[in-house]
This record gives sequence, structure tokens and C-alpha cells, in this order.
Amino acid sequence: MESTVKESDGRCACEIGPSLAVLNDVHKAYEEKMDLINRTAGSQKLQKQVQLLQSWVGDLVAQNTLLARTVEELEIELTSRVLSERRKFSEMVSELRVEVTSLRRRLARKDSDLRGLLEVLRRLREFDYRALDSIHFNEVTQSDIFGPVTCFFQKDKSKNVISEEVNELKINIDSLQRDNLNKERDVSRKDAAVTVEICCSANKECGDVEPVKEGSARDEEVQYQERIQHMESSGQNVRALREVNVSLSEEVQALHRVCAALDEQCRVSALRAQFKDEIIREMRRQLKWAKAKLKESDHKSNTEATSSQSYGSVRRSNGRERDLPDLDMNPDWICQNRIYDGSGDVVSYGRD
Repeated sequence: MESTVKESDGRCACEIGPSLAVLNDVHKAYEEKMDLINRTAGSQKLQKQVQLLQSWVGDLVAQNTLLARTVEELEIELTSRVLSERRKFSEMVSELRVEVTSLRRRLARKDSDLRGLLEVLRRLREFDYRALDSIHFNEVTQSDIFGPVTCFFQKDKSKNVISEEVNELKINIDSLQRDNLNKERDVSRKDAAVTVEICCSANKECGDVEPVKEGSARDEEVQYQERIQHMESSGQNVRALREVNVSLSEEVQALHRVCAALDEQCRVSALRAQFKDEIIREMRRQLKWAKAKLKESDHKSNTEATSSQSYGSVRRSNGRERDLPDLDMNPDWICQNRIYDGSGDVVSYGRD
């Protein structure tokens, strides 16, 4: 009997055929044997009935044992599955927590850089000051903000100082131009006077010219040459100042381009921060969903474990209550005994 309900080819007998039908067939077979013994007269009738009942009870015990073992195996398998699922969910939750922590750190660094960029823009807008004093950046460098700007002066000069220098140079250029015009007028007047004097002296005889006038003419000629040299040097200074003015204008244009680039970088940083906020909100929503799913799975596993335990205890208690009546070996017992089936119910009263 036990071999008929054991696993066959790695599968349970309930998968091969209906288990309840097999049990009913076994029950009917025992009833037929009992009826056959009751119909058969003989001196060994009582002994055969006892042997049949003992065999029947042994099969019932084997069935109950197999059912209890099956329930225990199902409980163990269910417990292992629940533990594995719980382990998977815990690992998933830990990974999500680590990822959320790293994203929060990156977002904090991005926010710090964004605040630093906003402070730089505020300084440029309000004070025309582009130094990075007391501003800390995590992932942004000064070259990323201002770019490789090259100029003739130091890079840490502010725009205000450069504008003042440009204004001073313009004033110097204007003053030099006025001086140059005045000197040109003086040179033209002196040149005319010298020409007149030379013409006058040429008309006179060489012997009548006084040595003092010749000395004064030589002195004036020397002064004239010195003035010409001074004018040439002034012209060179004017050209140098014009070149400096051009370089300063180029530097101002470069600063305007840097400001435009900073505005664009701030806009991009704001968009990135908004995108990261959306990612963090989505990950929080997924984390809440995973926690709810884990809680639902734990509740479901606890409910199934409780129901399976109650089911096993009820089946064990029913198996223990099915006892046979005590056999009386008195000869009168043949006429008064009761015939029980496997469930403990009275089937018939046996009489000779």
C-alpha cells in the first residue's frame, strides 16, 4: 500500500492519478475482503478478521505518515522560497539605498557648484568682479568658468580696473594729440622764421654778419632738431598707446564672451539639477513600491504558513482519533461484536 502512494519517477502519485480515487479503491477492497470473510464460515474466521483489520490499520497509519511528511516538505519548501524572496528584496532595497545615497551626494555637489556659479554671476553683474575668492567648487574649475583667456595684463584684474586704465589711456592719447598739434604749429612757425632769417642773411655779405647772430642761428637749428626728434618720439608713443587701446578693447570683448558662456553654463546646470531631481523622485517612488511589495509578500507568506500549520495539525488530530474498539476474545463476542470501517463508524453487527 505504501509503495502505491510514494513518488514515481520523481513525481508524486497525485500527479499520475487521482489520489482520492486510489484511497477509495483501497477502502472498497478492504470492505470486500471483510464481506468475503463474513460470508465464509470456518474456525479461522475471527483470526482472519483480526489480520485484515491489522493490515487495514497499518495502511491507514502509512497514509497518515505520508501525508504528514508531505505537509512538512511543503512547509520547508515554502519557507525556503519565502526566505529567498525576502533575501532578494533586502538586497534590492540595499542596492537602491546605496544608489540613492550616491545620487544625493552627487546632487549636493552639483547644488554647491551651481550656487558658486550663481555667486560668480552676481559678482560679475553687480561689481564687475570675476575672482573666485571664498568660493569652493567640487567639479568645476576656473578654466571651465572663464576659459583660456590670454591678455597682456594679469588675469586677476577686474573689469572695473581695466576700464579705468582704458579711460586713462584715452585721456593720455587725447593730450598727446593736442600736444602734437601744438608742436606742429610751433615747428611750422619756427621753420618760417628760420627760413626768413636765412634768406635775410643770404642777402647780406658774409663779412658784415656778426658772430653773435651766427651762434644764435646754430642754437635755433639745434633746438629745431631736438623738437623734431621729440615729435617723432611722441608719434611712437601715440602708436604704442593705440596698440594698447586695441588690446584692451579685445580683452573687454573676451570678457563679454566669458559672461555669455557663464550664463549658458548656469542655464545648463539648472537643467541638469532639474533632471536629477526628477530621477530622485522616480527612484523614491520605485523604492516605496518595492517596500510595499516586500511587505505584501511577507504578509502573504505568514498567512500561508499559518494556514498550512493549522491544516497539518487538524489532519494529525483526525488521524489519532480513529481508534479501533477493543476485541473481546469471549466466544459470545462473535454474536455481539460490531464491525467498524476505517473511519471508526459501525458497519454491521456480526452473528453466527
